[in-house]
Amino acid sequence: MRLTLAVLLYIFMAFSAFGKGNLSTLIADKGLSHALRDLQAIPKPSANEHFAIAGLIFLHSIEKSMQQAYDMGLNLENTDLPILALPIPHNPDPSNFSPDIIDNIFRRVQTDMDQARHNLKFINPSDTVSVPIDLADIWFDIDQNGQRSDSEDILPLLERSMGWNATSRLKDQAGNAKRDWSVTVVFDLADTAWLHAYTHFLSAFSDFLLAFSTTGPITEVMTAAVQSQQLLSLRQVDRFQIDKFIPIIDILAVFLLTFEQTPDPELTRSTQQHLLQMVAHNRIFWARVAKEADDNLEWIPNARQTSVLGLDLPPNTGAIWLTVLADLEALVKGQLLLPHWRLGDRAGVNLGLYLQDPGPLDAVRVLQGSAIMPYAQKGTVFFSDRLKRFNRTFRRNPFSMMLYLQ
Repeated sequence: MRLTLAVLLYIFMAFSAFGKGNLSTLIADKGLSHALRDLQAIPKPSANEHFAIAGLIFLHSIEKSMQQAYDMGLNLENTDLPILALPIPHNPDPSNFSPDIIDNIFRRVQTDMDQARHNLKFINPSDTVSVPIDLADIWFDIDQNGQRSDSEDILPLLERSMGWNATSRLKDQAGNAKRDWSVTVVFDLADTAWLHAYTHFLSAFSDFLLAFSTTGPITEVMTAAVQSQQLLSLRQVDRFQIDKFIPIIDILAVFLLTFEQTPDPELTRSTQQHLLQMVAHNRIFWARVAKEADDNLEWIPNARQTSVLGLDLPPNTGAIWLTVLADLEALVKGQLLLPHWRLGDRAGVNLGLYLQDPGPLDAVRVLQGSAIMPYAQKGTVFFSDRLKRFNRTFRRNPFSMMLYLQ
């Protein structure tokens, strides 16, 4: 009986805290995993709570990936790969490195994105969604010590990836934290479609990477590295010069060896479907944004609204981005063909056909052409006019804007 009352009290407290708009404070004080457990304890979540749960699952998935990378001392910050490129603090005492780390990270991401979408499906187009979150309250417990540090805040990550100077706006001229300014975003119904699209983006990337698997190539590269150390006889000065390039060479070797393998066709087909769903939910997002008449602390604004992030988005941002996505959709379906130097401008590579029946992507054979000939055909070839227009519009940091708008 006491246990039952305790559980009911816990659920009531979790529900009450969210109902009063204290989710952001809960994240700041206890972290993502604690906040997620509290929300998942609610017996019948509302639309707001389903969105909050989905968002926390999404963020906690990134947190768990960073924790695993930190635990083994993995730092791929210079790769520009989703999740893996996030900066990881130095771990002075890492665990033994396991070659299946990247595969394990993205298997977990697959599961997490499925769970996030499971919650989003309970939100109806007629629902009202309003979830305020102060971005300054979000942090990743990368070293899993339960204590927040500056290197674990999300704002520097946004600042770095988007060229957005948020952290300076949170301090006065003396460097002290401002108490009257926040980076609060009110996520609304349109943003549920944005999050839905983003889960499909990460699922597509996860499936494609796992279709090839990096475990074997990492094992091969690590084995060669150990053997070379045992045979090392270079003078120290020569060794110092070589050491600077070893990480770059090893990462490149893993990349090339990974795509020389025969991929799992079920996962490449799943990649195709996730990409198409990403585009579909993006269209829903921009259609909803265009109809919004309010201007309430927007995540991504329409032409009449203001970005709470202070980003100066052109009024035609949505229209330009949707043309880029239309080209992506046509490529994934095989309606547009990828160009190849051997095929001219009236024939190309059918990406949709490749994703349905994939083969190895040996770099030399792809460049020479023999690897892509089974997928080569006559048709309309993709030209990058729309993509170039997007790049010109966001010339400062177009790749980061893609990740933001996606």
